[in-house]
Amino acid sequence: MNPEPSVAVKRFPVERFLVVLAAAVLLTGTLGYSFRVEDRLQEDRLALLETVLEIRLEATIANLFLEEMLIGNRSGEAKDVMGHLDRAAWYAGAMLAGGINPDGRMIPPADPAIRPDIEYLAVRLDHFRGLARERFASFARNGRDGSEEQAYRAALAQFAGASDRFHNKLRHEFQKRQSLFRFFQVFLGVLLGASAAFCGWFLYRFERQRDAYLAGLKARLCRIKGLRGILPICSSCKRIRDTDGRWKPVENYIRHHSEADFSHSLCPACTQKLYPGFR
Repeated sequence: MNPEPSVAVKRFPVERFLVVLAAAVLLTGTLGYSFRVEDRLQEDRLALLETVLEIRLEATIANLFLEEMLIGNRSGEAKDVMGHLDRAAWYAGAMLAGGINPDGRMIPPADPAIRPDIEYLAVRLDHFRGLARERFASFARNGRDGSEEQAYRAALAQFAGASDRFHNKLRHEFQKRQSLFRFFQVFLGVLLGASAAFCGWFLYRFERQRDAYLAGLKARLCRIKGLRGILPICSSCKRIRDTDGRWKPVENYIRHHSEADFSHSLCPACTQKLYPGFR
């Protein structure tokens, strides 16, 4: 019976495990940071979208008030119309330079690519404001609409077109960046899941190796214990009685209960006894 191969256990590879763990921690931090950046992006873009809608709303209210005043359905003064346009102009300026009003604090967007669109919208709004003021003043002097009506309506259409284009551009860029962030977050989540699965497999594999080593060690200890104590051996044939009651040659018993093996030879005394004269 050949001796059992030795069962060796490797040292736990702490360095590799720490590298994988550090990568998982880094991925977790990056994923958390991406969620924070996405939230900030949503706040900035949604604030801009709401501001553009607020500008459009104030300009629309001013236009309705002016038209009703000119046809006699509403009484009022120029300040009733210009107040709404002034608020719209304040929002446009706040998008460029920031500002504070009762609704909160306006912070200029950090993206320089949209600044030209804001400036163009502000120019269109200022032109519309000027023509609204002139139209109301002309009506106050003459009691009827003057030649400013056509220019006023053209300026209103230009302003409305600029605000719609800017609003659509903001919404498109917001959706595009949001999709990009979603893809990036899914990618990081997959990598994080793969890292967690690798760590689990890594620990499982090491535990299997450790269990195999302990099982082999336990089996060896059992065999070692089997050779201790008093062995029942025949005083004549030198056979040993096993635990199952069978008498076995001493070679077989030791092979079975240890990792030792035998190679047969003759000692000098037996050689002379069996083969006299042989040297």
